[in-house]
Amino acid sequence: MSGGISTSSRVALRRWAVGGALISLTAGLGSLVPATQAALAASIRPATVVAGPGLIVAADHKGKCVEDANNAVANNTPVQIGTCGDPGTSWTIESDGTIQTNGKCLDIRRDGKVNKVQVELWTCTGGSNQVWMAENGTLVNPVSRKCLDDPRFSGADGTQLKIYTCNGGKNQQWVLPS
Repeated sequence: MSGGISTSSRVALRRWAVGGALISLTAGLGSLVPATQAALAASIRPATVVAGPGLIVAADHKGKCVEDANNAVANNTPVQIGTCGDPGTSWTIESDGTIQTNGKCLDIRRDGKVNKVQVELWTCTGGSNQVWMAENGTLVNPVSRKCLDDPRFSGADGTQLKIYTCNGGKNQQWVLPS
């Protein structure tokens, strides 16, 4: 033997995005292994400047903001439209792409990827359903490619926010904290 490391003892991890899923190939073993959700989320994290705490203001209704219902801290708490300045309307945009309030993350319920899935608060897990990117005034989840949406341009306090196909509507436009 030449004193080098043999090919069979070298392990190189490579990641590819295939059809929206991250696949890891372990060289030497030649096996495909689904990556963990945390690895997927880490691979799509946007480079975001930390901002906040502050308001995420709805562009379609003056004085309305993204709100943690009842300023709660429990998992499954609805994220809704509320009056700006009310308790539960202060959010922090973190460098990992999460948007947080009360120690919880803005989360797409059950990792949904289709229109009309509700948005809620959940313990921050590093999952891809908790990552958001600001694009042209919208908040987009990079895996589902859906935008945070005020359903039917409601603007009424208590209207639960959802994800929906990005369409440029004012009900998908948000002014973020600076």
